[in-house]
Amino acid sequence: MRAMDFASALATQLGGGVVGAAIVLGLGYIVRGSIITAVQQGAARELEGLRAASARELEAQRGRLARELEAFKIDLTLNVEFRRQVVARRIAALEAIAIVSGSLAGALFQAVPTEIFDKNLAAIGAFHNELIRWKHLLPTDLVKDVESFFETVDNPTYEDDWAKAQ
Repeated sequence: MRAMDFASALATQLGGGVVGAAIVLGLGYIVRGSIITAVQQGAARELEGLRAASARELEAQRGRLARELEAFKIDLTLNVEFRRQVVARRIAALEAIAIVSGSLAGALFQAVPTEIFDKNLAAIGAFHNELIRWKHLLPTDLVKDVESFFETVDNPTYEDDWAKAQ
């Protein structure tokens, strides 16, 4: 009987273990769907968080690029406006110089060579003042030529040359 008791105890243990294992497997199978659903929901929440973060980052980059583009447009507009104003001032300078030089040329063509500087000093002075006034807008080579001309006017040698010619 002892052998029988041992065999029945062993069979009970093995049977109980098999039944316990079957119960655990059955519960695992039932809970498996819940576990899969929980993992899927966690993954979906994580993906949604990543999408939201990348959307925020993309929107921030769009905003930064839009601001940079606006700043670039403003810089271009300011540069163009500055150039337009410089050109307008140069045109105004050339008009003023042309008006003064026209009256100077008319006076000089009517003058006798010995009286050019004596009788037309006011017209020459007005021409020189206009050139000085606008010289920052004129080409540097023109300004140098005019300044060298007026340096010779300030220190004339034409009288000596005129006296020698007669």
